[in-house]
Amino acid sequence: VRAESNIKTVVDLKGKRVSVGAVGSGVEANARQILGNVKLSYRDLTAVFLSFAESADA
Repeated sequence: VRAESNIKTVVDLKGKRVSVGAVGSGVEANARQILGNVKLSYRDLTAVFLSFAESADA
């Protein structure tokens, strides 16, 4: 997230396009857990399944 973004908390990701890691990866598992901790799921955002390297380049 860029510093000038209005996204300040995980809840602010609702309705946004978010890289959640490659399907089945540890990064994706972490994304699911973090979203679940704030009562969000992939239904609440546009999940994009990119590897860590692909996310860094995006």
